[in-house]
Amino acid sequence: MATFNFNPPMHEFQPQNQRFWSSALNYASGIELPDQYCANSNVASTVFQVQSSLEYPGWTENQEEPTFKFDGNDASGNGQEYETSVSNEWIGIQQCPESQIDQVPEPFRKVVIQYGKSGLPQINFHQYNRTGFCGLQDCSTDAFPNAMIQALYFQEAIRDLVLSHSCNLDHCLVCEFSFLFHKMDQSPGFVCQSNNFQRAVRTSQEALALGLVLPDSSTSIDGFTMIGLFQAWNRFMLEQFHATDDRLLGKQCEIQAVKVTKCANCKGCLSVEYDNDNVCNLTYPTGSKKTHFEDILVASLNCVGTKPSWCSLCRHFQMANQRRQIQCLPSSLTVNTGLDQGTSLDFWRDQCAQLITSSKGGNNESGQSWIPDCLTLRRLANGHLKGGSEELSPLEREEILEDVQYELHTVCSTIVDPGTGQALNVVAAINLRTPTRYDCGCSKMRFFQIPSFHQVSQWYLFNDFSIDPINISEARRINLEWQVPTSLVYRRRMNRVSSEQPQIVPLSTSSGGFEVLSPIWGHGWPLTFLPLDVNEVPSAGDLVALDAEFVTLKPEQKSLGEDGCWRTVRLAQRAVARVTCLRGQGPMTGVPFVDDYISCEEEIFDHVTEYSGIYPGDLDPTTSTKYLTSMKTAYKRIRYLVDAGCIFVGHGLKNDFDMLNIVVPVEQVVDTVHLFQLPNRRLLSLKFLAWYFLDKIIQVGTHDPTEDAATALELFQRYREFEALNNIPEVLCQLYKEAQANQWRVPRQL
Repeated sequence: MATFNFNPPMHEFQPQNQRFWSSALNYASGIELPDQYCANSNVASTVFQVQSSLEYPGWTENQEEPTFKFDGNDASGNGQEYETSVSNEWIGIQQCPESQIDQVPEPFRKVVIQYGKSGLPQINFHQYNRTGFCGLQDCSTDAFPNAMIQALYFQEAIRDLVLSHSCNLDHCLVCEFSFLFHKMDQSPGFVCQSNNFQRAVRTSQEALALGLVLPDSSTSIDGFTMIGLFQAWNRFMLEQFHATDDRLLGKQCEIQAVKVTKCANCKGCLSVEYDNDNVCNLTYPTGSKKTHFEDILVASLNCVGTKPSWCSLCRHFQMANQRRQIQCLPSSLTVNTGLDQGTSLDFWRDQCAQLITSSKGGNNESGQSWIPDCLTLRRLANGHLKGGSEELSPLEREEILEDVQYELHTVCSTIVDPGTGQALNVVAAINLRTPTRYDCGCSKMRFFQIPSFHQVSQWYLFNDFSIDPINISEARRINLEWQVPTSLVYRRRMNRVSSEQPQIVPLSTSSGGFEVLSPIWGHGWPLTFLPLDVNEVPSAGDLVALDAEFVTLKPEQKSLGEDGCWRTVRLAQRAVARVTCLRGQGPMTGVPFVDDYISCEEEIFDHVTEYSGIYPGDLDPTTSTKYLTSMKTAYKRIRYLVDAGCIFVGHGLKNDFDMLNIVVPVEQVVDTVHLFQLPNRRLLSLKFLAWYFLDKIIQVGTHDPTEDAATALELFQRYREFEALNNIPEVLCQLYKEAQANQWRVPRQL
């Protein structure tokens, strides 16, 4: 971890890089910017690339960041004035005459974070989330799937299966999902960043080929493009679940079906092919006849069509009829609305208009919606589906194999500027109805669950880190001028596979736990660490000294506002480059047992060698002579130590853990930056503390994480000595006097 010998800000060691922005990927598969953006480029804010440096500017104790005030509504709907610096602008586009964002209700608008000079967000996240749920921060242009991530997380069966998933593949998006879900589990009521997950998606060749990675230049996207992009991402991720070896996870969303092709002339069967899918794409009829949503869904699932095919019986090409026969209905039915096409959008407009016309008085005050809150699907023996509203003959009733009732769980909607047609963001309305217990070695309930005797149906609107309770009419509301339903999720009311759900086993007790620390998980020699022996298996209370180093993938971006002031619109994108762990007790105290260089396939903007000790080529798998591992392997090693109950000692560990995307309980963290701090006083650098207490000079030339971690461990031992003498207040007062006399730096003559 990089430390500095000059005056740092008060929050130097708090997460400086919580927001990662997507790297510039000049691939042909990237999404092209729409013509509307090019036409409005004259009103777009000028964005400048500013080289990022890890050096902090000079800081005085009384210096404060500017704040702004605006009138907003609190969770109860009462008008209240908040002190913040959040504007209603969205990145890359300022308020322009044709923009009509004001028509979008406040909870649905994208909340853009303003950053101060030190890179810290000038926002009170608690103001936007007064619930016990974990919000997701929109830390890059690739953060548009946050709505679907929340939708998957709050489906209990999928969440638990993902959390129990673990494999040895270096690149596995389901594993990254598991790590993100674990962090969300450990962060109730707080904000999580999905930077590691987004980085894994950006480096996925399949995602790149499908155009699911946005280039850095995409400051705005039109509504139709965002709808298609979100639906493609939704299908892609569900296919990742299906590709795993976990049978239960793969079948959660799988619509099992076969496609039967018959000759239209002789009625002979030409072929029978598997036609399984994880998403149902709605197809719409022509015309504007009033139709029920359930009928459209059934017709889309049955999927009837024709095509010319060779008939061996007729010995001629004939028109063939194709029909899809459903073999099994999923527990979670995901529906893509297909409203990225103008004709489909017109169909929805007609249906909504007819619904309002048929309502009493023509004003739809009862809150009716074309999206049903529940529906019924009946699967017959011949593979045909029937809706719950369809009349069945006595013979068809005898052929019913499945009679499934689905309940609306999630409505993901793309929010569009009514004036410009540009997509603002994607939000998710989620129904959290059924409270169930979560068992992971202890008897406790999830933070968002309520006692069984208080079961209620409560909907919440998830807008990145902004979370608000809403009612069901708001969740099902359709206003196609600014809110376009993009993806729907229906869940079975009775989950037939719930009895097969596995128990989630922590990494520290799983069969492959200790092996994750073995050097066979990486490559590159010679080793700069001594792996733990079988007699050194970590246990609760063991001390581990930790330090991490980072490189810069993309520089920060600043925008010149209308007031002539520069504003940071995107923080520098950094990545973990090296992780080092040292033994904290025993005869081999201070000897590293983990020293991983993290392989990086992305282009590195700045190695920041002075502060990281990383040189060009160190992270390149083709040229590096270091012990290289994947980010996933490094995460699993630290996660294993956390689950084992180890106590981590270091300097500025919060920043390290945030970059590693892992949550460590407070009782397992000993941070020397806070041990040697007087209340409400500035933080002191590791270099100064080492000079003052240990009489040694560190960080000469470049930083060495082994040296930094060992120094933090020595400082903790000195702190224990002061604690035994009961003179810590006197020691700290003298420390700050000396630091102030030397202008917070190590004396130059040394």
